[in-house]
Amino acid sequence: MKHRIAFLVSGGGGTLRLVHQAARRLQLPWEICLVLADRPCGALAYADDQQLPVAQVTYSRQAPEALQAALQQAQPDVVVLAFDRILDAATLALFPGRFINVHYSLLPSFAGLVGMKTVEQARAQQVRILGATCHEVTEQVDGGPVLAQCALPVDWQRDAPATLHQVLFRGAGLILLQSLLHRFGWVGGPEQEQLRYLQKTLLCSPPLTFDAGLLTEELWQQVSG
Repeated sequence: MKHRIAFLVSGGGGTLRLVHQAARRLQLPWEICLVLADRPCGALAYADDQQLPVAQVTYSRQAPEALQAALQQAQPDVVVLAFDRILDAATLALFPGRFINVHYSLLPSFAGLVGMKTVEQARAQQVRILGATCHEVTEQVDGGPVLAQCALPVDWQRDAPATLHQVLFRGAGLILLQSLLHRFGWVGGPEQEQLRYLQKTLLCSPPLTFDAGLLTEELWQQVSG
């Protein structure tokens, strides 16, 4: 039996691409049962091109019915958010504990910021360690239980912003994959806690229990667009 994953999307689809292609590469029993967008976007275009189930709805916290109906029809085991909206309590209550999100900081730092705006804020404050957090989604914005985190030291004088963004995207993707594996009861192989990408050291906690080396540089370039 395959584990069913739904995505709520608003953007380019890097996270969706990674999970979709990594599941193939790692031969995981996962099925993307729905890609639901609140607007035309790159993620929706990718899903349509890959013949994944897609839907586009108008969503607001005051009018969540269309989104709720689509999710109830899909019956996902997990819902991954890459969504520029804050979900209402009634929608979260449909599948308690099944909504997860990746935030590009070591929460609780920079909670509430969207995407890589966390890196801009970290630079402004000369933060020495960047990171990402995979967490359950609750009514408190970026306040749900932490599932996994990754971290990398930063030298603002030497490190190019594009490099930091790439490494952070990869780290966020890896901890999302690990969180999904853990949620689905994966035991896995030897643990990997430290990885090296683009001459930067990346630490993951808990350690990865899948072979991250199977996610090649070519794959990373493809999914990051």
